[in-house]
Amino acid sequence: MNSKKDKLFSGVILLLLTVTSFLIKLSQIPVRIWDESRNANNAIHMLLHGNWLVPHFEGAPDMWNSKPPLLIWSQAISMHFAGINEFAIRIPSALAAIITVMVLWKFAGKYFKNYWVGFLCGAVLATSMGYVQNHGGRTGDYDALLILFITLYCTSFFYWILQGREKNYLAFWIFLILAVLTKGIVGLMLLPGILLLAIIHKKILFTFKNKITWIGALIFILTIGGYYFGREQVNTGYLHAVYQNELGGRYLETLEDHKHPIGYYWDRMKESSYSYWFFWIFISFIAGFIQREKMTRVFSFFNLLLVLPFFFVVSFAGTKLEWYILPVFPFLALQIGWFIYFIWKKIRAFSQRIPKYVLAIVFLGLIFFYPVFLVQNHIHNFQEQPWDLEPHQPAYFLKDALEKKKNLNGLTIVYEGYTSQFQFYISAFKVKGQNIYLQQNAEHLKPGDRVLINQEIIKKSILEKYAVKILEEKFGCSMYLVSSRYE
Repeated sequence: MNSKKDKLFSGVILLLLTVTSFLIKLSQIPVRIWDESRNANNAIHMLLHGNWLVPHFEGAPDMWNSKPPLLIWSQAISMHFAGINEFAIRIPSALAAIITVMVLWKFAGKYFKNYWVGFLCGAVLATSMGYVQNHGGRTGDYDALLILFITLYCTSFFYWILQGREKNYLAFWIFLILAVLTKGIVGLMLLPGILLLAIIHKKILFTFKNKITWIGALIFILTIGGYYFGREQVNTGYLHAVYQNELGGRYLETLEDHKHPIGYYWDRMKESSYSYWFFWIFISFIAGFIQREKMTRVFSFFNLLLVLPFFFVVSFAGTKLEWYILPVFPFLALQIGWFIYFIWKKIRAFSQRIPKYVLAIVFLGLIFFYPVFLVQNHIHNFQEQPWDLEPHQPAYFLKDALEKKKNLNGLTIVYEGYTSQFQFYISAFKVKGQNIYLQQNAEHLKPGDRVLINQEIIKKSILEKYAVKILEEKFGCSMYLVSSRYE
């Protein structure tokens, strides 16, 4: 039954669960190397200099991060109100993840006329490890916002196919445009499943005869084409960068050494990003397809048609990264959530003597205790992976100093390698009137300089060339005061 009490109760509990998954300790770790820090620095430049069309990095148009700037816009606006900090760059992703979970609750609850089904679907997504880890709902990456818009355009199209309501079809086009404005071509990658859905339901002609199809397509071309070609006019070479980073270059070739076998995503889901829920996938789809109720089979085909084509496309890409598979997580969660409710109905039928709410608490505890524990343990006992420790140590130092309002004016960070994760904090200090400098080696230091280092090779170089005094050691970093240079 879909009573107002069940709708309210299930929605509130699910919302509380999502808050613990995506908002608690959102700022506890420093900005991450590569994508998150790059996005954050793009947003800082946009906020401080007002160039809202072309994201910049190190004072020049960013040709490595060539995605459209919807996420960067949201982060810049967030920093305008919340300041330059980790919370501000991550809150757009966290809110997108929370909304996505609640979209599943609303979608499944409305479809099955039972919001407890929706609760279970949302709870599965909120306890999927890959969705709360790097590039999920807790970092300032593109993926959570992308997944929100993909989920919305797929569910909108599903209702358009079933019910023919034009407001759903209009919503499909709006969310499709927003998905592409978030992460470019990736926003289109569930369209093969959408096309198959229309074919199976024999609604291809029905769809193409509708005027919204052509109006939506025209608006899509004008909006997306307008951005890409407009940016090319003021940022020459942008379209070539898009090709290299997002289209043929990244798909056909292996970029940045991210070459993996075809079964990479299968293995990663099984071992880490979807480990607890992985073996539920198969049985939940099988159970869905053998049901007598047509609406359950339709629901299961909807999820499968979105998952399989996308999984196939990304598995044959030349460049593979673990988070590329995240867009299918909501549809896996829908299927598994329905199956959990199916199990509940069977158990309830044989346990009439046990009070319903007692049985429900025990049932939910048995199924969700461990995945909730995994997520909360990851949040509250976060530990850097060995390969991530060294490039983040100075960021921990700077984050701590910023929060404690320490005076680091004039500090020089000597670090050999990628430094975007430090530049975020350097910008935050600069806004507060403190200048911090970056160097790739130990040359050109002078007496009186304060130097922050964490790499052993740099430490050895400094100690060989300079007489120093240790000022502070923290987070694997050493801060030295240079007193003189050895002749």
